[in-house]
Amino acid sequence: CPDVCPLALQKLKQLEDYRGPDSDQIAFVMISVDGERDTPEVMKRFLERYSPTFIGLTGERGVVKALASEFSAAFFKGNAIDKSGAYTVSHSPQVFLVDQDGRLRAEFYNAAVDAMNGTVQALLAEAGISQTSD
Repeated sequence: CPDVCPLALQKLKQLEDYRGPDSDQIAFVMISVDGERDTPEVMKRFLERYSPTFIGLTGERGVVKALASEFSAAFFKGNAIDKSGAYTVSHSPQVFLVDQDGRLRAEFYNAAVDAMNGTVQALLAEAGISQTSD
């Protein structure tokens, strides 16, 4: 994904940096919807450009599709764009905030880092997790 993912990951890196030591209370997880190309090694190399703590996951198409459906996220594989068989994958742009019990608590669409931080801070406080960032 050449556009949506890098922008979202840049913002998540800013959020991680802003939270400082508290960021270890948050798991930043990216789930690829293109398991054919995004092997664990490929995802690790890609995510390390943003943060060594970011986690990359993928899986069989059916499993990823079921998970995406749980979060009302959409994705599809486009047709081959040239004779090599190269293709594009389009997906919805949300960043999801999931609590420690696996419940979806917020969705962000190109949100400002401050907005995401405020929601994260409120959720950590609700969970009784100690914080040092404002």
